[in-house]
Amino acid sequence: MTTKLYWHDSQLTQFSAQVVDCFVHDGHQAVVLDQSAFYPGGGGQPHDTGAINATRVVAVSMTEDGRMLHHLEGDVPFKVGETVAGVVDWPRRLEMLQQHTGQHILSQAFFQLFGAETRGFRIFEQVAEIDLTLDGSPDELATAIGQAEELANAVVFEDRAVRLHTVTPAEAAQLPLRKENFNTDCVRVIEIADFDWSPCGGTHARRTGEVGLIAVRGWERAKRMTRVQFVCGGRALRDYRAANQTATSVARRLSVGRDEALEAVAQLLEEHKKHSNGVPVRLSNWRPRPKPRNSSPPRLRRPHRVSSCASLTTATSMTSNSWRIDSWQTKTSWHCWQRVLVTWHAWSVRGRLTCQWRPTPCSTPCVSSLADAVAANPSSRKAVVRVWPSWSVHWLKPRHH
Repeated sequence: MTTKLYWHDSQLTQFSAQVVDCFVHDGHQAVVLDQSAFYPGGGGQPHDTGAINATRVVAVSMTEDGRMLHHLEGDVPFKVGETVAGVVDWPRRLEMLQQHTGQHILSQAFFQLFGAETRGFRIFEQVAEIDLTLDGSPDELATAIGQAEELANAVVFEDRAVRLHTVTPAEAAQLPLRKENFNTDCVRVIEIADFDWSPCGGTHARRTGEVGLIAVRGWERAKRMTRVQFVCGGRALRDYRAANQTATSVARRLSVGRDEALEAVAQLLEEHKKHSNGVPVRLSNWRPRPKPRNSSPPRLRRPHRVSSCASLTTATSMTSNSWRIDSWQTKTSWHCWQRVLVTWHAWSVRGRLTCQWRPTPCSTPCVSSLADAVAANPSSRKAVVRVWPSWSVHWLKPRHH
């Protein structure tokens, strides 16, 4: 049986041990040590990685007789009785203990507030998830999850102590455990000061402050339970950066601030709804219209007139370095004519402009795409016009005075 060094110190990453056995297992060289700080996986938490004598450890597992198998990269046999040095990959260990300790905090928050028990826990590459006996309407569930998230982060910010206890089943029966599913002679209990007691064999932080932010990414109904996805610590930071970058990019395309992006998208959808005869649209489900058989792709004709400001009935104040297309015609593969009016003005070095479209049911131009394209290169004599879903490029002539 391999002695589990991580049971007493989850932050131990370097250790020495003796080789007990060495053999080939599942295509990898496997080494059994008398003691190890590697976590073999279990309880929803993946195994550790690292190295033994500079040989990469790609996986760790436990046998039924209590031996810990260290699966090595390459064919590097060790001798029985040899003393080796093991090193646990700390960044991975830190990420795992943040998610696991965060799960204890979040699960206890749901249990304390709503009596919801955790029936499943899994850590994946990007997120972790728990299955809860929590029921209600979507609005009720969203409110409950928000309250549990607030309580969990309050415990994190209070930086409470996390203690490890090794007790017998009789002693464990006297503790206020959140769950009682142990059946061994020795029980390892994780205590979060004045908050949670739970039997667990995984790796954990020493204090709740090491967990970092606990952020719920989403939830869904699954197997008559509520499945909550969350991230903790470094994962929460990376998730925020990705979400912030996405929100900022969308806002930039709409020429608004990040906090105004939602309102701008709602306004854009409302305009599209008006131009599509009241039929709502979901941009996430949008796909190009399939082409009919034996039909040519849409063709955009060259502008039939490029004129000055004075000859246009819809003209507004134009600057001296402005261009303007009055109208053009396209014939699509669906054999219907379209006539679109495009107007923009105040084309300055800052790229500010105003666009006007005359949309048809067959063609819904994207105003923001034109504005972004022109504003990105205000000194060019080329206008990029989007007639959904095709891009067309027109060379324009400047207005003469």
